[in-house]
Amino acid sequence: MKKIIILMCLFSIFSFGEQYKITKNPNVKLEKSEMNEESLKLKKAINDFRKKQDEEKDRIMMRYNQNVNPEVKQKVAELSAQTADLNKKIRAKKILEIKDVKFLTNTKAEVFYNVKEPDIGEYLENIKFSKKIEEKITKKLGYKLDEKNMKKLTRAQIDELDRWFVSEFKSEVEKMLSSKNIYYLTTEYKIIFIK
Repeated sequence: MKKIIILMCLFSIFSFGEQYKITKNPNVKLEKSEMNEESLKLKKAINDFRKKQDEEKDRIMMRYNQNVNPEVKQKVAELSAQTADLNKKIRAKKILEIKDVKFLTNTKAEVFYNVKEPDIGEYLENIKFSKKIEEKITKKLGYKLDEKNMKKLTRAQIDELDRWFVSEFKSEVEKMLSSKNIYYLTTEYKIIFIK
C-alpha cells in the first residue's frame, strides 16, 4: 500500500511540474480546475510577454546599429552579431518561476513571479575572469596593456583588440553558461491580468 501511495505522489509531482500557490478572494466563483487552467494561460502570457520584450530589445539594437557612422559600421555590425548570438545563449538559460497567483475577481488575477537570468556582471567582476583576460591580452600583444601603452596603439590596433576582446569575452561567457557554476540574478515581478 505504501508503494502505491509513493508512486501516486511521484506521479502527481511529475504530472503537474512547477507548483505554485493559487488563491482567490471570497467573491470569486471560479472552481479549482478553472483556476488551474487560467493559471497555465497566465504563465504562457507572461512567457510570451518576456519574449516580446527581448525581441524589442534586439530591434532597438539593430536600429541603433543602422544609425552609426559609416566608418565604423562594419566593426559595429561584427560586434553586434557576436553580441546578439551571446544574448540568445544567455536568454536560453533564463528561468521563469511563478510564485503565487491570486484571483481578485473572476476576470482579474494578480501574479507574482521571479525571473532568474545569468548575471554576467557578477561573472565579469570575478577576479579570475579579469586576470585571465589580462593575461591573454598581454600574451597577444607581447606587453602589458596599461594606460601608457594604450595611448601608443593605432586606431587599427584598437579595432583589432576590440574584436578580439569581444570574441574572448563571448567564449568565456559561453564556457560559464555551459558550466554548473552560473551566477543568477533573480528579479521579482508582480503583474495584474484583466481578462
